[in-house]
Amino acid sequence: MNARQIEVQSYFKQQHPEALILYHLPGQYVLLGEDVDRASKSFPTIQVPEPGVGILPDDITILSTLGEDGSEIQLISYRNDAGTLDFPDVKRLIEEKEMDY
Repeated sequence: MNARQIEVQSYFKQQHPEALILYHLPGQYVLLGEDVDRASKSFPTIQVPEPGVGILPDDITILSTLGEDGSEIQLISYRNDAGTLDFPDVKRLIEEKEMDY
């Protein structure tokens, strides 16, 4: 995992410690950290291009299978300034949250 992925995963795991966090990126769902191992119990064929990063196809049946297996799921869909699905910008999320208060 790279530094941005570690930051994003830490941020969302603090909010949802028991959930599988799936990041919706173009054409795929990405899992990070220990969630890769947890999801591999339901999907042994999960692609792992590097340690701590798992990729599943962008298919609604993925979500239903994980839910049926008893996993709490948090789906994160975030669009960058160009409008493309991307990993969230944590600093920006925190700044926007603080401005709302």
